[in-house]
Amino acid sequence: MVEPPRLQAQFDARQKIIPILFEKYCKENYKLEIIPPKKEKDPKPGPIARPTFRVLDSSGELVAFFNPWGNAECYKDKFKELYEKLVREIEKTAKDALRDFEGY
Repeated sequence: MVEPPRLQAQFDARQKIIPILFEKYCKENYKLEIIPPKKEKDPKPGPIARPTFRVLDSSGELVAFFNPWGNAECYKDKFKELYEKLVREIEKTAKDALRDFEGY
């Protein structure tokens, strides 16, 4: 199934803002790993393939992950406060994109 345009606007906004927010808040102490979507040999119609984003600490341990569909998870308490801030800003960006799409 193809993504409805209103959801696609939100997914696109999240996909664009996640690396920007990471650079703004996290680049000093963490590393962003962007995992590109898998490319199929015989692609079929369906949702747009999108990357996922993993946040790693200085030792390479996974502390959080985000994806454009709105899923996110924090794995380390030391990152929780920053994670919550990122989630708030990501979701605000998605809501703004939806509002713009709907013409409000």
